[in-house]
Formats: sequence, structure tokens, C-alpha cells
Amino acid sequence: MCEICESKKCPKHERWTKMGLKMEKKVKLLLRKLKKVFTVFSSFYTFVAFVGAVGLIPFALVLYIVTTICRYLWHSSLQRKYPELEFVTTVTLRTAMDTIRNQGIVTVMLQVNGAHHYETVKQQVLKCIVEKRKRNSRRFCFPHLQCSLTARRGCYAWVRDTTGFNIDNHVILESNHFRGRPVTEANVQEYISDIVFRNILHENYPPWQIILVPLNPTQYYVIVRLHHLYISEDRLGLSDLIMMNEDHNQWIMADENIDNHDVDTVQSILSHIFRTPVALPEVYDHLCETCTNYWNEIISTYDPIKNKRIIKSKQNLKTFVILLFITFVTVIKNYNSNKTNYTHQDIFKLIRKEMYKRNINYELFKISLINTINPINIIYCLFKWIWFIVIKIILQLPIIILHIIRDTPIYIYWFVLLVHVSRELVYLSKLIYQAPKVLIEEMSIPNLSDSHYLQTISLSGRKIVSWSEPISLDVIKSIREHTGAATCEIQLYATGAALRDFFKHTKNEIPDTVLSTCRFIPQESVLHCTNHPSSGLLCLALPTNIAYDQAPLEALHTTQWMLFNALNKQTALYLGSLSQLDYGILTKLFPSIIVRIFLYILSRRYPVTITQVETSNKDASKRKLFGTHEVQSLVYWRPPQANICLSLSLMSYGEEIRLGVMADAQLCPHHLTLAKDFVHYVEKLAEAAKQSHNTAPLLS
Repeated sequence: MCEICESKKCPKHERWTKMGLKMEKKVKLLLRKLKKVFTVFSSFYTFVAFVGAVGLIPFALVLYIVTTICRYLWHSSLQRKYPELEFVTTVTLRTAMDTIRNQGIVTVMLQVNGAHHYETVKQQVLKCIVEKRKRNSRRFCFPHLQCSLTARRGCYAWVRDTTGFNIDNHVILESNHFRGRPVTEANVQEYISDIVFRNILHENYPPWQIILVPLNPTQYYVIVRLHHLYISEDRLGLSDLIMMNEDHNQWIMADENIDNHDVDTVQSILSHIFRTPVALPEVYDHLCETCTNYWNEIISTYDPIKNKRIIKSKQNLKTFVILLFITFVTVIKNYNSNKTNYTHQDIFKLIRKEMYKRNINYELFKISLINTINPINIIYCLFKWIWFIVIKIILQLPIIILHIIRDTPIYIYWFVLLVHVSRELVYLSKLIYQAPKVLIEEMSIPNLSDSHYLQTISLSGRKIVSWSEPISLDVIKSIREHTGAATCEIQLYATGAALRDFFKHTKNEIPDTVLSTCRFIPQESVLHCTNHPSSGLLCLALPTNIAYDQAPLEALHTTQWMLFNALNKQTALYLGSLSQLDYGILTKLFPSIIVRIFLYILSRRYPVTITQVETSNKDASKRKLFGTHEVQSLVYWRPPQANICLSLSLMSYGEEIRLGVMADAQLCPHHLTLAKDFVHYVEKLAEAAKQSHNTAPLLS
């Protein structure tokens, strides 16, 4: 029967059906051919990118040497020309992006319960922080807190003259009135945004501030503004400026062990980006242990300090070379252990001292050479080798076989370990092979015809801030239970929805996606300069032109899919950003001007930066400020620099989550939409998740 006209037989419709089937087969065949062509082209593109990157390695090494030498000579010449200044020799991404009107000022805002005591706070800051000295030393713990920051010929420098330092310029008490009205919860955001906007750190003062904003007799706000050089150079944490007592433990979480982290934390999500090798570190530890044992054996046998009879008993070239090797390693170890106290002349003194300890001189070399070429000694050595081959190998062969059988489990363990090592090496090789292609795709110059409002706006450099109402973690947990989405995915969903409404309010075209750089860091790393490993950057295309209002769950799935693709694709990019943040690879390789140009182009492509701050201990109590005052809420802002116009902070503190917004002043007043709608869409998602959960049993 014909399916179209429902007759028993219809030649016309049957012919159409056959033609449709043929067309469907042709389309499928064409799609397969296109897929093969695309696969071949992608493989060729990956190969060409890798070969090009390998070919650039010699050029990169030469560029690194030239850049290092030129920087050293440049800083030396500046130091001779300006002896009253202390130049900053370390170049970071922040220093490369810094300009006079757009400095990298990290900002933290705390809402504190209690009555402020301005004079007490000021004196405690001066005594316990600014003038705090190292134990058993006259040096300050943070020597640059009294030094102003200047720039000479493109390089930062600290002014050593501290006579003009005045604590009143840094610990500031603001008025409790704003534009003729008392400061309340209704206008405190506008007031603090105005403080951040107009309080540009004066170039003649050290670039840090603590601003107290009284709200009422039982509450006040603390705004901490700190130049990024204090964090990178002096290892000064944001909490160091606002913690007046010596009990630092109350600011540190009880347990920072990653094994105790919530399985839903951002850190566990980032762990899926890169499969950390397990077998390779184990083999490395075994090799280090073996080398240590061999070294101790060499020391005990050949070092005259440990074995005084070695010089008299074994005077040959082998012993002489081993003594030179021991001396060389000892000198390197002593120099590295106390590098700051040694000069170039002291190194030669250290070498002569170690050689004198071991009686290494020309006479020892001459005697060793004579003894080595002595025919009697040569015959003796040949006899020893023959004895070893005949007795040790032939006669003890059964014992050796028995030992091999006994140690079979050990050999099996090493075989399995080597299999895992080979798998990890293949995985790392694949990452290295695909890294150039990924970097080219993610870092390519954007197509200006597809650019949106945030990529084309002209920036002023002045900053404005806002923050959302708190969202209880119970709401987030409810969404997680009903949808299975991680906390990170829920927050990114609400951020994308808020960005869509932001474009609506600016009356600009809503783009399909907004390219952003995401960084996930623990709260402890924000407040303290810990040795916690840095978290790399993730380039994420946040979906904005989707139905957040009509279908919140579908929009959440789209955000999850975007994040999943980014995690699977950007392993090489994540590791590259991690190496820059930890070791400064990019800034050491290229001159500062090239780094600046690259960052300005890249930040035009990625105009939004997102920072999610998570705590590693969800059960920790709220922090205490000034010993007794409880910190009710905390908001952290990373400064947007270069062409970045919007910095969003997803702040987790206590049992609440907030969105902090720091934007360029050109985005005012539309930036308020982001903080407001963030809460709205989280609540809307919670309602949709609850409804779908309640109707699921009925549908089934």
C-alpha cells in the first residue's frame, strides 16, 4: 500500500519513494566522503602546526638568551643611572599590561559585624604590619609597604626614600553619608563603586589602601586595594593587611588536603582536563633513590673526608676523575644552598677550598697517571676482569638463576609499571603533538565582522563595581540533586544568562557566544600567598543567545556541553597557561613589548574574565577580623586590564555564593544588570529543576 495516497498501488508515489531513498543514500555517501576529507585535512593541519612549532624551537632558545641578556644589561644600566631606586627585575603578565590609567589593583571587600575603631586599626596596621620586622633581624617583613612605586624607561622601580610615608594616606575612614543621605544597604553598592572609581592610588604614595566604610553602629565595610607587585614581589597576602593579630591560624582553613575536598568542587572538575601521570613520578622516585644510594656509596668509598685511606691505596685516573666529580657536585650544592651570600669571586674560593680538603693537585694527577699506565697495574686489571668473568658469571650462574626466580614478583611489578609508563608517555606525546594546533585555534586573531559590543567598546581605565545578593548553598545543592549538574556548571549557566540580559539592556545585538577566560582558584590562595599550585586558564565560549527564559534546563545542558568540550579540547592550552602562571615562560621568552601587544590582541578576543573562588572546607566557620569581628561576606575582584572590560568573580564564602562584578566605567550603569539577573536565573533554574523532578514520576 502506498503510504502517501493510501492506495494499493501507486507507481508515481513509488517512484518518488525510490528517488528519495537514492537521494538519501547519496547524501550519506557524500557526508562520509566529506568526513574523510575533513579528517585528512585536520591531520595534515595538525602535522604542519607541530612541524612548524618544532622548527621554531632553536629560534625560541636564541630569543630567550637574547631577551635575558638584554634585560640584564638594561636593568643594570638603569640601576647605575638611578641608584636611589630599586628596580623590579621580574616581568609578569600584569606588569606587561600595566598602564598609568589602568593598573593591576587587586580589590577585596569585606562586610564586618561590629563597631569600627579607626584609630586603633590605623595604629595596629602601622605597628603589626608596616613596621613588622623579621625574627632576629632588623629587616622589615614587607619592606616595600613604605615605598612608592614609579616607572623609568618602561621598568617598575621602588623609591627607597621612605621619609614621606604617612599611615593616614593608606588607612582611610570614609564618611557615613553619600550624596547628602546616610549610607544604608540600599545605596552602599553605589557608594563603594564611587569610592573605587575616584580613589586612584597616588603615584607619590605606596600603592595600597585600607578603606573603612561605616554602615551603622554594628556593621561596617572594609575595602582592601593592593598593587599586584606586593603579591608577586613581597609575598604579601591580602589578609596580611587586614589581620591585626598574630594568630594567622584562624584565617587558614583547618584542612587543605585535597583528599577532603568536596567531589563537586571546581578543583575536581579541573582535574579532568589533564590526567596527572602516576607511573612516571613513581619511576622518577625510584631513579632518585637509586642515584642517592650510588652517590652515598661513592662518597663513602672515594671521598677522602669519609675514607682517608683512598688517596694512598687507589691512586689512579679513575679515582682522580671521581674526586673531581665529587668536588664539582659539592660546590654546586653549597652554592645553591646559600646563593644570596655568594659572589662570583666566592665561587672560585669555594672551589679551591673543596679541592684543598680532598688534596686534589697536580702531584696527585701525575701520580695517578703514572700508576694508570704502569704495565704491572694493567696486567693486574686484566687478571681481575678474567676472574670476574669466569668465577662470578660461570660458577655463580645457578645462584643468579635462583635469585631471578625469587625476585619474579618484583620483575612483574616493574613490567606492569613500564606498561603504565608507556601509556602515559603516549598520552603526553599526543598532547605535545596537538598543542600547536590547539594554541593556534584558541589564540587566533578574532574576525572583527563577528565582533560584539564588549569587543569593540573603547575603555576608560576607571573601574566600577557591584555584587549580587547572596545565594544560599542549599539552593545550589537542590539544583545539583535534581539535575546532576556541578556547582561550577550552575554558576556558569547563570553568568551566561546574565550576560544575555546585559546585551539586551545595552540595546546591542546578542552574540551566540561570549568568549571568556575562566580561572578556578581556592579561597586560601586569594587571601594568602601560599605555595598552593596555581590553576590554569580555561577559554570558554559562554552561550548567550539561547532560551534561558523558556527552557532553563535545556540552557543548562547547553552550558554543560560547552564546558565539556572546553575541558576535552584545551588540555594543552591549560598546561601552557599553568606554566606561565607558575614559571613565567612567556614573559621570559619574549620582550615585554611583544608580550604586551600579544595580550592586547588576545584580550580583544576574550573581553570577559571569570574567576571562581572556592573554599576547600565547606564546614569552616566564618573568618574573624581584628580578633573578634566576624566577616559576614567577602567579595574578591581581579582587575580587568588591557582590553578586558568585564571581570566577574563567583565568590563562595561560608554558606553563600555571590557574583562580584568589576567593569570599566564605560559599562555603567548596565553592569548592575549582571549582579541582579545572576540571582534571578539561579532561582528560576531551581524552580524548573524542582518542577521537572516532581513531574518525572508521573511521566514515567
